[in-house]
Amino acid sequence: MFRDLNKRLFKGKLPDYRIRIGGRSVVGNLSGFCDNERRTISLAPEVLSNEKRLHEIMLHEMCHIGKCDGHGKPFILKLQRLLSQGETWAKEEIDRLEQFSYNDQTRNLGNELDDCALEWFFEKTRFPPCNKVFSMFAHNYGCSRRGFLRTYPWVRSRWMRAKNEAKSLYTAHEGGLEKLDRLRKTQRRGV
Repeated sequence: MFRDLNKRLFKGKLPDYRIRIGGRSVVGNLSGFCDNERRTISLAPEVLSNEKRLHEIMLHEMCHIGKCDGHGKPFILKLQRLLSQGETWAKEEIDRLEQFSYNDQTRNLGNELDDCALEWFFEKTRFPPCNKVFSMFAHNYGCSRRGFLRTYPWVRSRWMRAKNEAKSLYTAHEGGLEKLDRLRKTQRRGV
């Protein structure tokens, strides 16, 4: 399927990628994931039962090939090329992605980092390595860790700030989930 779509819709210009079903790369609610470093596209097993959905997911992941991490302008341009070649499903996806602007993504990501730091610290009282955290967020945002950090260069300092705030809150108030909820509400208003 990959070679056929590459030949028909990308003029055969994409390099060969290995296709995996399942695996660690497909996490959460992702139906597929493109790993440019390993030249692999991972697909969730449930998409195999629906040929139309498999076709769309495969093309979506193929649009990530190359220097196209995330769902920014280069990715949308590839979707627009597919639309111009008759792939009408791409129109709905383009509209959805254009509505969800970079500023919205940034605001949401900042809140997610704050929540993650607070929950991790209150539940486990220690943090995982930064690279593990960034890899987890990169998967959720549909890109590699390197692409995630390129797209959101401020995320390292925001994560350090969120960790320090979680530690100081825990120390100052000796824990307590009501403090966690109060801090979340305060942060959402301030971001």
